[in-house]
Amino acid sequence: MKRLFTTILFFISFKLIFAQEVAIEITRTEIPSNEFFQISAVVTNDRLAQCSNFPEIAGFVKSSRSTSAATTIINGKMTSKQSVVQSYQASREGTFVLKPFTMTINGKTANCSGATIKVGGAQDVVYDPFGFPMSSMFSNPRAESASDFVDIKADAFFAVTTDKSSVYVGEGFNMTVAFYISDTNEAIMDFSNDIGQQLAEILKKIKPKNCWEENFRINEISPERAIINGKTYRQYKLYQASYYPLNTEMVVIPSVGFKMVNFKLSRQQSIFGRSHVKDEKIFYSKAKEINIKALPPHPLQDQIAVGNYRLEEKINKTQASTGQSVNYKFEIQGEGNIHAINKPILPEKKNFDFYPPNVQQQLARNQNMVMGSKMFNYMMIPNEPGAYDLGNYFQWIFFNTNKGTYDTLRSQIKIMVDGESRMNANIESSDLGTFYGSISQEDNEIRELKKGNLGSIFVNISMIAMACGLAWVVFRKKA
Repeated sequence: MKRLFTTILFFISFKLIFAQEVAIEITRTEIPSNEFFQISAVVTNDRLAQCSNFPEIAGFVKSSRSTSAATTIINGKMTSKQSVVQSYQASREGTFVLKPFTMTINGKTANCSGATIKVGGAQDVVYDPFGFPMSSMFSNPRAESASDFVDIKADAFFAVTTDKSSVYVGEGFNMTVAFYISDTNEAIMDFSNDIGQQLAEILKKIKPKNCWEENFRINEISPERAIINGKTYRQYKLYQASYYPLNTEMVVIPSVGFKMVNFKLSRQQSIFGRSHVKDEKIFYSKAKEINIKALPPHPLQDQIAVGNYRLEEKINKTQASTGQSVNYKFEIQGEGNIHAINKPILPEKKNFDFYPPNVQQQLARNQNMVMGSKMFNYMMIPNEPGAYDLGNYFQWIFFNTNKGTYDTLRSQIKIMVDGESRMNANIESSDLGTFYGSISQEDNEIRELKKGNLGSIFVNISMIAMACGLAWVVFRKKA
């Protein structure tokens, strides 16, 4: 009985001395772009049985995950460690922030305060999966040659895609340039440092010359989930734009190449796994053609906007008096080339005075569409009393891509006008008579009378003679 108690006490003491500890460890925060940043989930003095997901880091892509185990005995005291190591690959050089996060390891919560990660230029070294140069860990008597490394086939592709293969003149199609990496990909890849120069050369070749461009302006390359033929990929968009053909010339998009950094793996495997060296690989897109169809015949065929639009209208009053201003907003909303929307053509009728509209335009690029609105704000003054349907004045014709036919957006607002007719007032104000007409034909230049003019001299002498005669008569009466 005493021996059993001693044995139990020994195991309790063992558990107290070698209590399980969990932690999150970060190896290095300054790495070259061709090495990995790593986070480890560590269990001390126990087996690592369970670990929650590692965090996502902006600017990095999760790569391989590995495990390690180590046992040390110091002064007779044994300590064991088991780790799960998650590797991350940087998408570009720069400074990145790992935000504070928590993980659950063997049912316990471990905290990490975060870190600032600096990614520098690539270094042509052979390194192990933990991000440490092999030369710094071992004195390898035989350097590995190029034949000691094997190229792992990448489950990835480069593509220039469009959402439509045939459009009408003026109808938009969306173009995306992207690199796709499957979730099951085992090859290790990275973007080249000259990605900007590559993209500029690619766009020179694929941008259609006969189209209006609406650029989505991608400023940061970050992965998005994409499902293609039931398979999940990480899509890295490099460029996206919507194009609107200006004529019926076919759009031809040639095949173009895109260079990626590819890492070959060592045939030999050390206790730390397989080392790898940097290489390059070019991925090619498929050529495409977009057929451009002419619009059906129409008197305004060359002036009409193309898209899918609707009308929103507002008026500040539906009852007004003649001579009183009315504010009316005619807003065209929808999908298409908003820049190509022209103001409605108003008929020449004297029942209203229409003033040129103020124009406001809004544009939004969302998913694969360009959407927006164009608002024409009119001020109009009624001249005649009566009931008026503004649909007889405000109409806008466009080609509806959903219906494949011409369509008209027409005002649905009706307005009642009371008061006296302003027609006569308008006529009187426009007919100012022959006197005012003569004024408009004369200029207002000041001219000096010419000296020696005989007519002027004769008039002056006559005036003096008449004054003298009048003075003589007055003088004689007084005498």
